[in-house]
Amino acid sequence: MFTMVVLMKAVEKNAPMKSFIAPKTNFIEVYVTAVPEFSIAFVIKDTNPPGPSFLFNPMKKFNDEAHYGSLSDKWGITAFMDRKTPGGDDVMRYLSGGSTYPWKTMITLNLTEIENHAEVGTKIAKGFTKFCLDEKHNRPEKFVFRKGHYEDEPKPLNYYLMDKDCVAMLKKMYGGDDGSTKQDLMEYGDLLTNFFGCEEKGKEVLEAVDDYIWDMLD
Repeated sequence: MFTMVVLMKAVEKNAPMKSFIAPKTNFIEVYVTAVPEFSIAFVIKDTNPPGPSFLFNPMKKFNDEAHYGSLSDKWGITAFMDRKTPGGDDVMRYLSGGSTYPWKTMITLNLTEIENHAEVGTKIAKGFTKFCLDEKHNRPEKFVFRKGHYEDEPKPLNYYLMDKDCVAMLKKMYGGDDGSTKQDLMEYGDLLTNFFGCEEKGKEVLEAVDDYIWDMLD
C-alpha cells in the first residue's frame, strides 16, 4: 500500500502541467470630436509595432444584436465604421495574412457635451473583455482603456470617418423620422462645420447624396 502511494505521488509530481496562455492586451483610446455628441474610439493591440486589434467577433455580435439583445447600451457604442487615413480621403487599412483590411473604429454617443471619456473607454474595455471570456476564444483577450485625447479645437468628424459615414451619423442624430430633412440640415452652418470641417464642404457632400439614399439611411 505504501509503495502504491509513493508511485501515485511520483506520477502526480511528474504529470505535465496545464499550459497557461496569457491574454493578449488591447488598448482603447478615445478622441473628442467637434461634434459634442460623438467621440471616436480606436482599439490598438499591444504589439511592436502597435496595430489595429481584430474586432470581427465583437462587431458581428453587435450587428446581430436583434438576436442577442441590445449591446449599444452595454458597450457604449452606437456604430462601428472604417477609420479614415488622417489628413487623407481613403480608408485606413492594415495588412494581415497577405490581405488588407479596413481599420475599424467605434463611434460613441456622449450623453452630455462634457462627457467623462475615461468612463466611455472603460465601459468599452469591460464590455469587450467580458465578451471574449463569454465566447471562450482559444486565446483570451484583455481590453484596457489607456487614454482620452482632448484638444482646445477638436477635429471635425470627417477627420476620423469617411464623408459617407459622417452623413450616416448626421442622419442618425438629427434626421430621424421626427427630425430635420436633408434640406433643413443644410441650413445649419455650425453643424455642418462640426461634421465636415466647413459649411461649404458639408453642403457639397449633402447635395451629392441622392434623396432615396438619404431616406434609406438608418
